[in-house]
This record gives sequence, C-alpha cells and structure tokens, in this order.
Amino acid sequence: MLRLTSALAADFAPLSALPGAVATTVAVATALAGASSAAIAIDLVPASAALPVVLVFLAVLWIVLRFLPDHRPVPRFGAANMVTFVRGAITAWLAGCSSPAIRVESVGWWVAGAAGLAVALDGVDGLLARRRREASAFGARFDMETDALLLLVLSALAVGADRLGPWVLAIGLMRYAFVGAARLWPMLNAPLSPSFRRKAIAAFQGLALTAVFLPVLTDGQAALIAGTALVALAGSFARDVAYLIRRGGAPSPA
Repeated sequence: MLRLTSALAADFAPLSALPGAVATTVAVATALAGASSAAIAIDLVPASAALPVVLVFLAVLWIVLRFLPDHRPVPRFGAANMVTFVRGAITAWLAGCSSPAIRVESVGWWVAGAAGLAVALDGVDGLLARRRREASAFGARFDMETDALLLLVLSALAVGADRLGPWVLAIGLMRYAFVGAARLWPMLNAPLSPSFRRKAIAAFQGLALTAVFLPVLTDGQAALIAGTALVALAGSFARDVAYLIRRGGAPSPA
C-alpha cells in the first residue's frame, strides 16, 4: 500500500508544494492498510471482505491525491480533512460488509451505527474547516466525493443484503449520472449557488440509507423511507438541471 501511495503521489507533481499534507495522507493510508491486514490475519474479518474494502479505500485515496493541489495555499492537511478521511475509511469498512461471508441482517446495528457516525461527521468537517481557517476548494470537493461514495456503498449494500430492490441504487448513482451527463452537455458544469434545500436533501439521503439497516424496521418501512429519499433527491436534481438548462450554462448569481 505504501508503494502504491508513493507511486500515485509521484504522478501529481503539484503535490510537491504540499509536503505536510502528502505525508499525512501516506501515513494514514499506511496505518489503515496495516490495521486491515492485521484484522484479516487474526480472522477478525473474513478475507473475502478485503477486496471491497481495498477498492473503496483506493477510491478515497485517489480522490485525495487527485484534488489535493486545490488545497493550496493551506499548507496542512488539516483536522477537517482528517475527519473526512475517517468518513472515507468508514465507507470502506461498510463496503467490506458486502462480503458473502457476512450476513448484513446479523450485523444491522453495527452497519447502521457506522453509517450514522459517517453521516454525523459530515457536519463536523465543515465546521472545523471554518473555525480553523482551513477551508479550501479541495476540502469541499473531498467532502462532496466522500458523501457520494458513502451513498453508493450504502445503496449497494442494501441491495446485496436483500433489504431493498435494485431501484435504491438510483440514490447512489444519481450524482455520477449527473457528472456523466455534464460531460456530454457542458452547460451542466455551470456552478450553482449554495442552497439549503440541496444540503438538506443530501443529508436526508444519508440518514435514510442509515435507517434502512435498523433491524427494528420492516422491509416495507425501510422501502418507504428510502423511496421518499429517492423522490426528494430526484426532484432536487431535476430542479437544478432545469435551472442550468434555462440559463444555458451561465453561472448562477450569488
């Protein structure tokens, strides 16, 4: 993992201006990789869980190294980004629960607890960044990509556990579909002004997908909660897309 991390870092020359942040990233990645290997070695987690954990964690690591240059001029990785990194690690652990050797229904409280912690920490990183004056374009992007990855993992886990049907994958895939559409229609790349409605609906997605794994809920109740979240998310995306199309890609007013 250390060699892979070093190789990835070498591909991003601008990172040389952020030695402290890179060092922190490499140290955390190495520590988490070592902890995961130890857990597998002592049979604390099944070996089949390793692949999804590694894949998701590598995705988090790629996000960090890809966008870290946007953290300038802040020289430190920062406490806020460390919190986001922890959320990424939790997301990787949740991905491991997709292993056939793990019955999600038997660890529902653990899954819901881990997902709930990741959702709760989503409100901490931004607060820390503002209070410690560590806010940056990288921090905002890292937070957003980690949110999207968490929703994708939780929705896939809900399907894999037979808790919900494949339709719930739409929650996890919707942002990626929007990004793909923006490549075809550049007008969708125009920035949107901050919106409480958008933030509230995004937070609701995480809460809804967390609730899905609570053993006290029936499948019907879980479906109702997730379905409501999906409708709200689809409506929010539709509203933003319609707005961007009407403006023809012009930036929205502040």
